[in-house]
Amino acid sequence: MIPRKIGDMMVEQHDKNGKKVQNIKLMDVTVTQKGSYSLFSISKRLKEGWRMVGDKTKIELQKGKRKLTFDIVINTPKGALFCAYMKRSDNKETALVTSDSTKAKAPKIPIRVAHTIMGHMGEA
Repeated sequence: MIPRKIGDMMVEQHDKNGKKVQNIKLMDVTVTQKGSYSLFSISKRLKEGWRMVGDKTKIELQKGKRKLTFDIVINTPKGALFCAYMKRSDNKETALVTSDSTKAKAPKIPIRVAHTIMGHMGEA
């Protein structure tokens, strides 16, 4: 994965139903040439003093009054992906993804929704 750009990115966070939650400035974002979605490092945020709480329906990161919610759950054979819907200020969309190894029974989302949010690795 070769970075095309590293910097800050302004995004709108939306909940799993598409309702706008807040505007966020993501710091030290690495953009790749061929990536159609973005990965989010929770461990990096934990090292920066963020706290993580969650259950089978969502994961939340909190630092002071700031909160990021990963409430889109995509079940996998060995666990689940907890995702957040972010819309770039330049109207491009990105999905921030983290994983969980538990086998929680989370609500399923249609494959079309997952595809719209995450796309395919090789598509620009």
